[in-house]
Amino acid sequence: MLRKNSESITQDSCIGRVDVVLGTLLASCANDEYISLEMKSVPMGARQPIMGSIRVKLVEVFTDNVDLDLDTPITLNESTQIHFEQMSDLSQLQNDISDTAMAVQFMYDRHPNKPSYLMDLTVNPEDRFDHLSDLSDLEDEDESSQLFDLANSILDECKHAVSLSHIDTAVYIFQEVLDRRPESHPPQPMSLKNLAGALLTRFSLSNRYEDLDQAIVLLRESMSELHHSFTETAELSRVYNNPSAEREITFTAGWDDSEAVETSQIANNMLENAMSLAKLSTLNTAVFLHRKAVNLRPSPHPKRVSSLHGLAIALNARHHCTDNLPDLNEAIAVLREATQTCREPVTYPADIFNSLSALLATRFNKTGEPLDIIEAIIRRPEILPDGSSNAAGEATQLSGLAVQIYNRFKQSGQTIDLDTAISLFSETLALLPVHHPHRPPVCTTLGNALLARFQQSGQPEDLDKAVSFYQEGLKLRPAPHPDRSLSLNNLANGLWTRFIQSGQPEDLNKSISYNEDALELRPAPHPDRPISLHNLANSLSARFKVSGRPEDLNKAISYLQDVLELQPNRPQTQNNLAGKLWERFEHFGQHKDLNSSIYLFQEVLELRHAPHPDRSDALIGLANSLLTRFKYSGQTEDLNKAISYNQDVLELLHEDHSDRSLPLSNLANSLMSRFGQSGQREDLDKAISLNQDALKLRPAPHPDRSMSLNNLASSISTRFEQFGERSDLDNAISFHRDALDLRPAPHPDRSMSLNNLGIQLRKRFEQSDQHEDLDEAISLHREALVLAPHEYYTLNGLASVLIARFRQSGQREDLDEALSLQQGALKVQPASHPDRWSTLNGIGIALLTQFEHSGQPELLNKAISIYQEVLEILPALHPNRSTALNNFAVVLKTRFEQTDKQQDLNEAIDAYYKSLDALPRDHPLISDLSANLAGALMKASSRTHDTDYLRKAMLSFHTAVSCEAAPVYKRFRIAKSWAHHAERSNHESSLDAYRAAIELLPRLAMLGLDLQSRHKALISGSDGLARDAAACAIQSGKYDEAVELLEEGRGVFWAQALQLRTPMVDLHDVAPELEKKLRRISFALEKGAFQNMSKNLLDTPHTGMSMEKEGSYLRRLNDEWVATLEEVRRLDGFQDFLYPNRLSTLQGAATNGPVIILNASQTGCAALILTSSGVQHIPFPDLHLTEVTILSKLVHHAVARSSQDMVLSESNRAHVGELVRQMPILSDTLRLLTLPFEVRHVSRHSPPSAKPDDIFRYILAVLWVSVVEPVICLLQLKKSDNPLNVRWCPTGPFAFLPIHAAGMYIAEKMECVSDYIVSSYTPTISSLLWDIPASTSPFKMMAVIQPDAPGQKHLPCTLDELQKIETHVPDKYLIKLVSGSVKDTVSYLPMASMVHFACHGQQHAQNPLESSLILHDGQLKVSQMMQQSMPNASLAFLSACESAMGDQNLPDEVIHLGATLLFAGFHGVIATMWSIYDTDGPMITDTFYETLFKENNSNMTDTGPDTTQAARALHTAVAKLRSENVSFVRWVPFIHLGR
Repeated sequence: MLRKNSESITQDSCIGRVDVVLGTLLASCANDEYISLEMKSVPMGARQPIMGSIRVKLVEVFTDNVDLDLDTPITLNESTQIHFEQMSDLSQLQNDISDTAMAVQFMYDRHPNKPSYLMDLTVNPEDRFDHLSDLSDLEDEDESSQLFDLANSILDECKHAVSLSHIDTAVYIFQEVLDRRPESHPPQPMSLKNLAGALLTRFSLSNRYEDLDQAIVLLRESMSELHHSFTETAELSRVYNNPSAEREITFTAGWDDSEAVETSQIANNMLENAMSLAKLSTLNTAVFLHRKAVNLRPSPHPKRVSSLHGLAIALNARHHCTDNLPDLNEAIAVLREATQTCREPVTYPADIFNSLSALLATRFNKTGEPLDIIEAIIRRPEILPDGSSNAAGEATQLSGLAVQIYNRFKQSGQTIDLDTAISLFSETLALLPVHHPHRPPVCTTLGNALLARFQQSGQPEDLDKAVSFYQEGLKLRPAPHPDRSLSLNNLANGLWTRFIQSGQPEDLNKSISYNEDALELRPAPHPDRPISLHNLANSLSARFKVSGRPEDLNKAISYLQDVLELQPNRPQTQNNLAGKLWERFEHFGQHKDLNSSIYLFQEVLELRHAPHPDRSDALIGLANSLLTRFKYSGQTEDLNKAISYNQDVLELLHEDHSDRSLPLSNLANSLMSRFGQSGQREDLDKAISLNQDALKLRPAPHPDRSMSLNNLASSISTRFEQFGERSDLDNAISFHRDALDLRPAPHPDRSMSLNNLGIQLRKRFEQSDQHEDLDEAISLHREALVLAPHEYYTLNGLASVLIARFRQSGQREDLDEALSLQQGALKVQPASHPDRWSTLNGIGIALLTQFEHSGQPELLNKAISIYQEVLEILPALHPNRSTALNNFAVVLKTRFEQTDKQQDLNEAIDAYYKSLDALPRDHPLISDLSANLAGALMKASSRTHDTDYLRKAMLSFHTAVSCEAAPVYKRFRIAKSWAHHAERSNHESSLDAYRAAIELLPRLAMLGLDLQSRHKALISGSDGLARDAAACAIQSGKYDEAVELLEEGRGVFWAQALQLRTPMVDLHDVAPELEKKLRRISFALEKGAFQNMSKNLLDTPHTGMSMEKEGSYLRRLNDEWVATLEEVRRLDGFQDFLYPNRLSTLQGAATNGPVIILNASQTGCAALILTSSGVQHIPFPDLHLTEVTILSKLVHHAVARSSQDMVLSESNRAHVGELVRQMPILSDTLRLLTLPFEVRHVSRHSPPSAKPDDIFRYILAVLWVSVVEPVICLLQLKKSDNPLNVRWCPTGPFAFLPIHAAGMYIAEKMECVSDYIVSSYTPTISSLLWDIPASTSPFKMMAVIQPDAPGQKHLPCTLDELQKIETHVPDKYLIKLVSGSVKDTVSYLPMASMVHFACHGQQHAQNPLESSLILHDGQLKVSQMMQQSMPNASLAFLSACESAMGDQNLPDEVIHLGATLLFAGFHGVIATMWSIYDTDGPMITDTFYETLFKENNSNMTDTGPDTTQAARALHTAVAKLRSENVSFVRWVPFIHLGR
């Protein structure tokens, strides 16, 4: 039913609607089910009068009936789509489209809606194709044919839409303009082009061959005329490619040609308007359908040629509509494939070649490329009237054209030229009979072109085809054919290249054989003998890399030397000989070879001055040789030159050059070497970046992609070794796996990849102790050894992992096998081998390891002898000499520990000093070596009691920690060792050592890491550091410094995060640009912190690269953040900007009551009471770290039994009793409290059953006697109805104890802390200092109630909590989310001043950042809440389990739900230390909010309640619950955090 529309109806809109309905009727005529008009039998020619009558009637109906809705027509698309969906008949759909097109033709030309109806000629092509694909009764052949016919039908409709009369007029006008311009007229070539273009357009629509022939003649004439008019090529190109050139020429030549110009513009406009009638969407449909048809007709389908031709026509039509040159290029490429496919012995379709000729002419008209018009001319005369052709003549012409295009590719490197040349060569070959004399050279050239394309794209099929054509060429040139040696040479090269790609030894051996045959046919003085010698040398060199046979490499070098004797000044041969000499040095260590290599490369470089195209080859070779010489001599000049030469290579090659990847890798390798010498982080980061760039230029299936993956993995692994980031090691392993996948057996480099992957897996085993990694590493190394049994690196690689397994399992056979393998490696490394020292070093390590397990002194003697040999081998400047000296010193020190011979220790100390002297300043190894030296000096100090040794040891520790180039995690570990030794020796530097370690904590958990990585970094050895440092300061009487060290060394995780959110108003006033820069960096770092940068095994190489790039970006941001902070600190008044707070600032936290820090360390426990006047110290002599830890374990036992009436089992009571017995007996009262935990004896007087309350009674009494009572006495506090506010800052295991509930809960002696103070907790003192800005938004409270979380226990009382809240909070201030989603909760957090969560909570033990509140649709995690900005936040109430349960492994970081909200911006948080009873939630909630809102209930304002009274309100609420005589486990867990 059509609905009424109030808009006015015009005659024109009615006619438009008539057209739509008319089209609907026409489309429905084929189906009697829709309209019972007997139209099927009416011929198409007779339908027009009928439809005209219907049209008149419909106009009247539309005009008279104002109730019709003009906004919801039955469109053409709808009618044809409904019809097709009902009938599932593709051929009928095609007829419907044709009928619809006729209906559209009834619309007058200027009708405003005609273009949109033309677009509606097709129904969504993808949907239509999907429908077609669903018809199970259609075969592929039927499907492709119907698609092909449908696409042609759509193209025909497009052609009908174009006005040929307009194009005829344009042709006429262009002809008139041409006639007005004589031959000498400068713009005549442009007129020739314009007329040719119009004729080509008409040919594309009408297929009139005379138009095509005339266009080609005109274009050839235009090219000739332009060459007469313009002698400069650039000017010629300008005319062809500049649409405004015609006006410029006219003006320059002085001709009065304005009328002709305007007339030409009219003709151009007519052409554009005519072609614009073909809608782009329709043409897209035709292209889409033709593509589908082509895909359904793969080669050698008999109808593929037709589909290719159809696709080309569709693409050309779209090109005419859009002027998009890629469409024209693709159309030409498609037709080239068709010409290759359709070359039959008898006939081939003329239309295809005519179309190709026309498209080439069209492209010439667009681009002015002469070879296009030449090919168009070649192809057009070939079509004879009878359909046959002169194949041999055409082949000659096509071959000549192909050679020209191929030569142009060699100059330009343009892929389109190479593809075109291959297509033309293939077409030429199809025209030539098998024994035609021209067939062998065409086979050869086609093979060369395919080989060139393989080297560009890495497609293996191109390489296989090249080899096949080379083989055919060889067969056609049997002996004694004069060119047989050429075919042998080409086939040998193709097989050699395929060997490099696939590693098939058969290809390599055949290549050598063919090269040898070619060499025999080219005896001296044959002009091509040098080529055969050269190629045979390359093949033999490749076989040497596989087999390791020295004679192959020696022969290769000898052959290249023969070439130079024949051609003394041949740079290419000199370059290759230099490379082979360098390779021989790498394997056999003859320094004469290396020096000769450098000399030859330098000669080549002098012969190839810039801009010689091969200069880069010489630069690459020379750089590699110099880098090698640096590695074995340590001459820094060689290294710097190598880097410089590699940089020169990159300057010679543009950014997208296909050969750029190799110099990128080489420069990265050089920078890695410089990093190994100097330790400059910039070199390492740059090397990784260059390797990433090289990998980008080698996408799969590039033959060298595996090399780039290997290089990138190695550089990332080096970064792991320096900075200890586990993600780097994981990424390196992943990239090595990817490289190994690209090197299947028998790839020549597979053994290297197996070895490299095994090394990284061994490193990860040493980090994580995952036995799977070690087992896999051994398996990989064994496979590598099978593939390369005589390579020293495979022998040493397996030995290293066997030693690792021996250390883990102690199996002697592993160590014996390792030593045997290392001895085998020595046998393949002669005395002069450059890497022999490395094998000896490994043997020394193995011997030391064997000694550590057997204690046999002779092993140490052997190891010392080995290292003495190593030091004799390595020259003074060798980069690894320092490492060898260090290892030598380690063995000497070990022997001293066994023999107590001072001489060994003295020599060890001397060797350590020499190893340090061998390193440049700021080298990363200085840290490790200085720490080793410090250890040896401490040994000497202990033995001799010489204070000078102690002084030097402390100085060495300081040097090690101060080495900025060393990894932070190593410096941190050494700083802790320094503190340990200094404190034990009562050395004055102990506090300096602690301070140095604490200052490194923020860098250990740097802002460039994601949150999970920061947390892991802090777990690794930081816990207890700040507490031990404070204890050290306390022992020195430096209480102020103790407070500062505790504050700086605890809560690092939060301090780091909060740095990024620190207000910088003062900085903005002084240095706005710096403030803006810090804001930008902090925003990026905070965003990056919430990304997970750990790599998954299922990640793709692209994903791994993206993560690696993101990680590198964040590390650079962190460096920029640190550098910018230093810049700010140089400003006057900003010296302490974002440094940890000093005591004078921290005292501000005690303005409204003291802050009591409870410190638990290895050397004792104490309280530090911070007040506005200073710091007071209270020692806890009867309480040590062990006792505090026991108390926290007892709490765990107590809360594990949540029922008040439940008694402890015998086993649990025995365990609790054992813990209690380890505690000191502080008083008779405490002694009585231990009775329930004594072991039962078989007697009638056994003690009563023990309950959880008994445990609590004991714990709280110990805390009262040992901790709280001394504090109350010092503060001189009295019982009061209005107690003092006190904030507890517990550290270490104190964080898990209920200090706020301490007391003597015995009837005859009731004392508890709540009688004296109102307790709050604070994770850090600084968290009490944050400014509380006045809220500008009206007060809002959000209550999140979750009674039924999936998979969790039902919490019915949470709804009661909501009722209690509603009692005290007016509805207009309340946001209620009952069973709300995580998304909704997060969205309301920023606007809430107070939030109340009544739900389940969950503490994640392994990863506290995953701790969460459990809502209806998932978990609201700590990590999510950290990301939220909460400007109005004031108070949060977490009526949930475990919301203040911290991490047992990292108590000083206070990472739990309550602390998260505190650091996210809430000033105070109510939380729970363990699971709470569901029924207690409403009771606490009711009293808490009643107390908090009691002053506001009568007159509630938009400012909300005073949340600074939250601790006192909770104090009252807990007291009320406690008065109900509930168990300790129910009332104790509720605590207040913050202010």
